[in-house]
Amino acid sequence: MRRLFVWDYHGTLCTGAEDALKIILDNVLESFGINKKVSNEDVLGLFGKPLGDSFRHFQPAIDHAQVVEMTNFFEKLSKEVAPLHIKPRENVHAVLGEIRKRGDVNVVVSSTPPHRLLDFLEMISIQGLIDHYIGIPYIIEHKGGKAVAYKARKVKEFAAGRFSSVVMTGDRETDMEIGRRLGAKTFFLSDKPYVNADKIISDLSEVLEVYESNGTQLE
Repeated sequence: MRRLFVWDYHGTLCTGAEDALKIILDNVLESFGINKKVSNEDVLGLFGKPLGDSFRHFQPAIDHAQVVEMTNFFEKLSKEVAPLHIKPRENVHAVLGEIRKRGDVNVVVSSTPPHRLLDFLEMISIQGLIDHYIGIPYIIEHKGGKAVAYKARKVKEFAAGRFSSVVMTGDRETDMEIGRRLGAKTFFLSDKPYVNADKIISDLSEVLEVYESNGTQLE
């Protein structure tokens, strides 16, 4: 049976996403009269979370209608700003290509809504190397849906018992939690220690070491 490789997108397959997020959030807050500036610490804490959570971090009292309005404006700005900052991570094309060459499957998961996630894949020219992608519709964010549980469930639905093992790679604690829910071998892309991952890596090519060992069954 084939292996399933699950990838986080922002911060894992690409670089520059944090810079783009800071610029976009600053513009959204200013446009909606929220007199706060986004710090680097804010970006690190909010990265990968639903947009509604990000907006309420700066203005807890905003209602659902305003979250929708801010989200629409965020998306408009993202289309302009993101391509200026987001670049492919080193070795991403080689690694994804090697996995496909071996007959295995690449899946991307992201808190980005599906209709925008394809744009991001195309932004770094990996759409032809990805077999399936899972984003989170804005409506789920607005209803307080749990991103980790949603992503894990959608991966399991896609897998449907067709794979002998699963590998999860990401750069956030939430990515590792998805991996644990999948029973996956987990790779944490970081220069900082992280105990709840099977291995900390500094380069995507290190993920290919799974071909030298047995993976984990995804049920």
